[in-house]
Amino acid sequence: MDHPKSADRAAVFVGILGFNDPEVLRSALIAHSRTHVVTFHKVTEHGVTYNAIGLLRGPSGKHFDRMVTGWIVPLGDHAPRNVSAFPDRKRTR
Repeated sequence: MDHPKSADRAAVFVGILGFNDPEVLRSALIAHSRTHVVTFHKVTEHGVTYNAIGLLRGPSGKHFDRMVTGWIVPLGDHAPRNVSAFPDRKRTR
């Protein structure tokens, strides 16, 4: 976690939302994509990317109204992989 963005995201997911177990976070991100509208983002040389935006509540009971999760379906594959997750601070109260 030497990169500033990584440290900021760790502070959000561990410090604020209480995701201390990576498997619990993984399950929450998958559930997030299944309960919110997933929209096309763009096509890259690596695959097709999508975003899901909506409320994400953590084990601490705290939440972000607009958490963005980014997903990619790699070229030649059909299974999406999570590549990003961050609060949309511009639109979160």
